Amino acid sequence: MAGIDQAADDLFFKLRNRFPKITLGDEEGNSTTNPKEARFFNFDFEENEIKFGNVTASLIDKENLKVYFSQDITKYMDREEKVEWYNFLKELRKFAKSHLLGLDVRDISKDILTHEDLKFVSNQNKEKTQIGESKV
Repeated sequence: MAGIDQAADDLFFKLRNRFPKITLGDEEGNSTTNPKEARFFNFDFEENEIKFGNVTASLIDKENLKVYFSQDITKYMDREEKVEWYNFLKELRKFAKSHLLGLDVRDISKDILTHEDLKFVSNQNKEKTQIGESKV
């Protein structure tokens, strides 16, 4: 577990350097202030003090860094701002690789993931990772 805790701590400080307002959530989707316990990182993508949309990064499945953002995040970006957005995604890819994680980028139709959405994602991951034994 130390590996994912360290990845969470590193991701927090990487994001915090660029985006000052980050909300953290734990494995259950509840708010936390401890970066090592965080599995959800929610922030607004800003460039030149212009907010383009909300982004949520998730380490909930412990194998992938998942990034959720609105489909319209690049709608009002000019060319340079789009370059910055894609460079940011490349940085996250390098970060994920350096922590032996995959990167899963998803554009969603919602502008922001709610607390209930985070709990749903958390529960989906728990159901996926449970392994059962059956007898024939």
